[in-house]
Amino acid sequence: MASHEETERRALEGELKLLEHEWREAERLAAILDDLALPAGGPDAVT
Repeated sequence: MASHEETERRALEGELKLLEHEWREAERLAAILDDLALPAGGPDAVT
């Protein structure tokens, strides 16, 4: 039983690391897109 739990814990840790990586990549891309889409004055310049 303990061996199965350890295997499951390791699998979940791997999934978490993958999700963290994907989240950071999405944040990085969103920042790039924000810079491309917003005027030079930032969001406050949009009226």
